[in-house]
Amino acid sequence: MASKNTIKANDKLLASLRSMSLPLLSIFSALLVGAVVIFLMGLDPLKAYQNLLKGSLGSVNAIGETLVKCTPLIFTGLSFALAKRCGLVNIGAEGQLYMGGFLATVVGIYIKGLPIYIHLPLAIAAGFIGGGLWGLLAAWLKIKFGASEVIT
Repeated sequence: MASKNTIKANDKLLASLRSMSLPLLSIFSALLVGAVVIFLMGLDPLKAYQNLLKGSLGSVNAIGETLVKCTPLIFTGLSFALAKRCGLVNIGAEGQLYMGGFLATVVGIYIKGLPIYIHLPLAIAAGFIGGGLWGLLAAWLKIKFGASEVIT
C-alpha cells in the first residue's frame, strides 16, 4: 500500500503534467502548422527547422544574437503579464517598446561627450521614460474619462 507522501508526490506530478500539457500542445501545433505551410510552399520542413535551430542555437555567437533579439520581447511580454495580473489589458505594450527604444536611441546618438557609465544609464532611463509616456496617454484617458484602455 502506498504511503500518503507517495500519493501526494504523485498528485503533484500529475498536476504538473496537466499544467504543462496545454503549452506543449500549443508548441507542437505551431510546429505542425508551420511544417504544413513550409511544405505547401514546396520546401522541406525538416531542413527549415534544422536551419532554424542551427541559426539560433548553433554556436556561441548564434546564442548571443538570439538572446540580444529576444530580450526586449521577453520584457515586453512580462510587462503585459504584470498589467494583466493587475486587472488591466496593456494592448499598447508593443508601441511602448518602440517608443522606449526610439527615445533611448535618440539619447544614445545625440547626447555626446559623456562617459559610458553615465551615458548608458541615461539612455536606459530615457527608454523607460519614452515607454512610460506612451503608456501614460492611455492611462490618462482611462483615469480622466473612464475610456477603455483597449480602445485608447
